[in-house]
Amino acid sequence: MDFSREKKTMTENNAREILNNAPNYHQLEEFPSGRLTFLAEAFGVLPYEEALPLLQQCLKHDRPIVREGAIYGLSSFIDRPEVRAILLEALNTETSSPIIDIITEILKKQ
Repeated sequence: MDFSREKKTMTENNAREILNNAPNYHQLEEFPSGRLTFLAEAFGVLPYEEALPLLQQCLKHDRPIVREGAIYGLSSFIDRPEVRAILLEALNTETSSPIIDIITEILKKQ
């Protein structure tokens, strides 16, 4: 059995589920942080351009782990000027040193 393929399929299904239900999640704080983090990263890995608004919302989440997942998700779109601008803004507003380091590294790659 190809577990990596199975994991990718599970990730795609989870990401699609969230995207389909995104209008129901007006309060991201009500969504489990661990799952939200996983999906934010998955949106970038797959990548789902439709998830960009949700990733932007995740950057404002109270939990640093969720913001970190959103940054990794957005990093797949770093070649887009609007995503670069989003990450530059996040760099100026982020309070967590490890996350600032991650954003800085991602912006250097471009």
